[in-house]
Amino acid sequence: MPSTALLAQTPTVCPTNAVFLALTDQVRGYPTRANGPTQPCQIIQGSQTTLTTANSVSISVNGYLHVLQFLTNGTIAVFLPDANGNVAPNRIESVLNNDLIAEATDRRVNDFALSKLEGNAAISVTQPSTTRAEFAFVAPGFSVASALAVDNDDNLIVGGWDPNNNALIETLSTSTSLGAPTVVRQLTGPNTGVFPGDIPDFINNTMSIAIDPENDELYVYTYSPTQSMQKILVFPRRASGNVSPVRVIAGALTHIGPPGTLNNKIAVSADGRLYVAEANNRILVFAPGASGNVPPSQIIEDSTIGSTQVDAGGIGVRSCQCNRQP
Repeated sequence: MPSTALLAQTPTVCPTNAVFLALTDQVRGYPTRANGPTQPCQIIQGSQTTLTTANSVSISVNGYLHVLQFLTNGTIAVFLPDANGNVAPNRIESVLNNDLIAEATDRRVNDFALSKLEGNAAISVTQPSTTRAEFAFVAPGFSVASALAVDNDDNLIVGGWDPNNNALIETLSTSTSLGAPTVVRQLTGPNTGVFPGDIPDFINNTMSIAIDPENDELYVYTYSPTQSMQKILVFPRRASGNVSPVRVIAGALTHIGPPGTLNNKIAVSADGRLYVAEANNRILVFAPGASGNVPPSQIIEDSTIGSTQVDAGGIGVRSCQCNRQP
């Protein structure tokens, strides 16, 4: 990871529209419209942050950064929108399980955390009024899950694989029940183009999902370890059953690479742009409606890390009118 000496370079706070990477012991932010070499506009790093195994970041409707930690006794560290430098979290949420590999935050600021501990799809829910998880459930039908997102109806979407290693993406009715949601729809089958779980892997998140709130679409990053292939598939958000994607983003020109360790690979901004996390704090940005073997419209490259080699971080994008409330 970059040296703590970089803390001396910590700049002013990011604008409202920013993209963030969770990178083990820190979180880095960049303006969403940046292109080329870019200095981070926020770096949250140091002993007071409690960050030691950060792997995912989601942003609430009020702009707070919710940072999932894989091992730190099952916690989500929540930072103020303008948190910068060696600062303590605004609050720390205790999750019911450990080995946390994905998170999502809905519009009511409920935090969902996915654990690999039980080897299926164990999910705990922490409400904004408390710092301990109040609900827990297991999404049905999964043997392995690695991805979470929240849709425009405030329902939780879970991505993973069934006991036969077939890809499964399931929408659950968390908008009406946080403790015992039912299945709203399932997306599964060979026509979807989502790679099967050919090498079950809890460490590298070979599936990531994200919702485009502007165009009401579901993005799925999928990777095959045996074929060393990756692609991003786009579906109507309410797609169900064995259906084909409406677009596929894949090919050498895209520069999309393999997954990182224990993190979500993709995020979509409020204006429909796709952000893809790559190694060495590199972020690929694709225009709304991008399809095929197309180059990114922007490439954000951290100008401060030099020759340091950094694994891909978990990505989250903030594009909201932040009201600075907890």
